[in-house]
Amino acid sequence: MATDNSVVFLFDVDNTLLDNDRVTADLKRHLEEQVGHDRQQRYWDFFEQLRTELGYADYLGALQRYRVEYPREPGLLTVSHFLTNYPFATRLYPDSLDAVEHVKQWGKAVVLSDGDVVFQPLKVERSSGAQELPLSFPGKDTTPMTHKSWPACLRPISRSTESVICAAMLRNLF
Repeated sequence: MATDNSVVFLFDVDNTLLDNDRVTADLKRHLEEQVGHDRQQRYWDFFEQLRTELGYADYLGALQRYRVEYPREPGLLTVSHFLTNYPFATRLYPDSLDAVEHVKQWGKAVVLSDGDVVFQPLKVERSSGAQELPLSFPGKDTTPMTHKSWPACLRPISRSTESVICAAMLRNLF
């Protein structure tokens, strides 16, 4: 069956393709081991401050703020290494990549993310393995409901004002 390039399936990353709650739990455990309970909590304070300021989760930005407050923290480099080398593929939901592959018979599969522009692509790359998945960052204020309101980052994908976008939430796909 030929794919219809006018149909685009959008997949979110966190808690759709990837069990981000488990990633966060792993990070909490690692922080606790490396910097102790109080400083682990301080990291999460920075994380929540940034989430409020930026409108998205910024794990690396929180680590940078942590570094400013604790510049001589001996566990800082191990936490940085943990984040940047995390095995995201181990936290994929079962069959999530199969679902992405499955919808490609009807159109293009795209990962749509409102996360940070450093860590989210890393998650997608490390999770998807050999699959090349286009990644788009529309911004918090854009809702791709019709072709006229699509974010600019999706317009090159559409190539037609008659295109249809199908948002796929994996848990409800099959």
